[in-house]
Amino acid sequence: RDARTARQNPGSTLQRAIADGNLKRIRRLIDGGARVNARGGDGGSIPLSTAALHGELDAAKLLLEGGARVNHTNRDGNTPLLVAAFMAETEMVEWLLENGAEISKENQRGETPIDAITSEVDEGLANFYRGIGASTGAEIDLAHIKKTRPILRKLLQEKLGKQKAIKDGSVEEKSKS
Repeated sequence: RDARTARQNPGSTLQRAIADGNLKRIRRLIDGGARVNARGGDGGSIPLSTAALHGELDAAKLLLEGGARVNHTNRDGNTPLLVAAFMAETEMVEWLLENGAEISKENQRGETPIDAITSEVDEGLANFYRGIGASTGAEIDLAHIKKTRPILRKLLQEKLGKQKAIKDGSVEEKSKS
């Protein structure tokens, strides 16, 4: 029944299970054929972005095992990496990077994950975060977000530099040295 409901309304059952961190239900839904890359529910979000939003790393791992695409985007073109970085979910950011997330992928506004965390958290942005929390049920810890954004920005910039160097062939892979 859960999987049939999730196939019919992909933005509800699976998304709720992810937001709740209900791993047994997520597994049951995926095993039953829930669409792990479907946009739906909360503003066109995809399941992996919902996991990133709520910091549900174990849910994200189940989704990836079930076929979720790490660079798939929501309705606004935001990737799970952008969402995780914006929400200051360090473990999620690191895990997404380890699983092939593209740092330079832009959303519909032309923003990369780095761009999304470049500005200071002023009152306007703080209110935006509060609005996200109110509309999604995500826990918002502004002190943590303010402290973590610069750390994640530096991490992403360093990883982007390494990715570009490897892509350009200017850095040999460690296994060759």
